Amino acid sequence: MGFLDKLLVGGFAVLIGSVFRDAQETKRRKNSPLRFDSRLSAQEFADIASRIARKTPRVVWVDTTGMAVTLTVRSNSGLTTWTAEVDFNDYGRLTGTYWLNSENAQSTVPRFFANALQEEVVKRVR
Repeated sequence: MGFLDKLLVGGFAVLIGSVFRDAQETKRRKNSPLRFDSRLSAQEFADIASRIARKTPRVVWVDTTGMAVTLTVRSNSGLTTWTAEVDFNDYGRLTGTYWLNSENAQSTVPRFFANALQEEVVKRVR
């Protein structure tokens, strides 16, 4: 095995280790017990998410579970829908930091929604 082969194998091992650690950390973050407080309750968070979703173009459904919001978005053609999740669970706390996962990485709709919700959360919790 030549130097280049060893370098490639080592790089691949580092990449796999990094992906595994990221997945473990995401699991730890998402499994942290939720702690809403008097500044912003779970119901208020869900209400704000619903209000912002109604104002966001092409969002046809919103479902809030804890500190995570799942959006159903109508495609540009209007023929199909896709989903995105905006997770505000920052190790059990609502800080305004969010993680975004979307079936359509090219769309700006989830980020638009997430930034609007983030602005409202930050106003109340800081």
